[in-house]
Amino acid sequence: MAGISDFITTAAQKLGVPPEAVQAGTGGLLDLVRSKAGGDLFGQLTKAVPDAGKVAAAPAEPPTASGGLGGMLGGLAQKAGELLGGSGGAAVGVLGMLQKAGISADKAPGLVRMFLDFLKSKLSPDLLGKVLAKLGDSVTTDHISPA
Repeated sequence: MAGISDFITTAAQKLGVPPEAVQAGTGGLLDLVRSKAGGDLFGQLTKAVPDAGKVAAAPAEPPTASGGLGGMLGGLAQKAGELLGGSGGAAVGVLGMLQKAGISADKAPGLVRMFLDFLKSKLSPDLLGKVLAKLGDSVTTDHISPA
């Protein structure tokens, strides 16, 4: 994979979701990295990952899904914590963002895992460690089950 557009295409194919939804979800994940890691680390990431800054700056509009999040939030917090490995609000926030982007709850862990694997393939171990340390439990792979 050369860049972020290749990641989006591959992830959309593997997950069976529209590329626009993967682009929106990836943009949201990159925005999370930028907000948590800060400008210096994010700048280093964008040097290693072609076009990541563009995707983060302007995530695609997700396709409109019927139903929305309204009725699903009842038991979703616990499920999100289990799926994304975080506790409480951080994991729910990531899952909610991905669902808003058009990625269903059953596909979200797969996208997060693929995104982290993509970063691992592009970033030096030192830079990856710094980025992941800044993310804390916002995005982890400890309890992600396969999509």
